[in-house]
Amino acid sequence: MEALRALYRYGTVILAAMVVVQIGAAGFGAFNASEHLPHASSKLTGKVYDDGFSFHTGFGYAVFIAAVVLFLLALASRMGRRKVMEVVGLPVMVIVQILLAWAAEDHHWVGPFHALLAFGILGASGRLVYEAWRGPVAPARA
Repeated sequence: MEALRALYRYGTVILAAMVVVQIGAAGFGAFNASEHLPHASSKLTGKVYDDGFSFHTGFGYAVFIAAVVLFLLALASRMGRRKVMEVVGLPVMVIVQILLAWAAEDHHWVGPFHALLAFGILGASGRLVYEAWRGPVAPARA
């Protein structure tokens, strides 16, 4: 049981780091695309766009798999119903994130929600790291 909890603790750090890399990969894709547009009248080809965002796209699926593995570790280490329910929120948020990315391909107005949810995922994964290494966050006193 302790080995599973140790794996869970390290898994929280790995997942949070993966989320940071994923957000950085989105920035790389955006600036890579802009670098290939020397003039406002230039067209961005699909190949150039895919070259910049292919890592972000593929790594997003790896983040989802890591979130599912973290959930399974929380479940297997018997961390309690409340903690397991908190952890299951991450793969659910990543699924929504993927769905938003797919929707944004046809409806560009969805794109900002994809970007904003990334910070929600980062916050949730950061909280799990904190709680795994320091203990649960105490409620604020009134």
